[in-house]
Amino acid sequence: MKKTILLLLTLLLAFVASACSNSPEANFEVAGVSVSYGKPIELAKEEFETIFAEYEGLEITETATLSRTDEATNIVVQITYTSDNGDGVYGFEFAKDVYGNWEILQQGEDVTIDNLVK
Repeated sequence: MKKTILLLLTLLLAFVASACSNSPEANFEVAGVSVSYGKPIELAKEEFETIFAEYEGLEITETATLSRTDEATNIVVQITYTSDNGDGVYGFEFAKDVYGNWEILQQGEDVTIDNLVK
């Protein structure tokens, strides 16, 4: 019995350790579907830098993601930033089109994980 519990705990620990990564290309398991949030994050950062190009001292301090669907075909990327012009949060909601490409559905200061989860 102790060996079985130890084996289960070891497998659980190995699973948790393999899921932990700070890389934006990290795979994330959602309802048995392996998805990569890397591309939406990359697209969000590119668009963000274009929108805020005139801001001095712009720095992204945090990037958070949330899948709005079990299949991860609808993802929110929230960017927290600091700048000489002020600090804030800006978000993007992405959806996959029929060809598997990510497109922006909406964006703005009110497109945040907190606002979209409610």
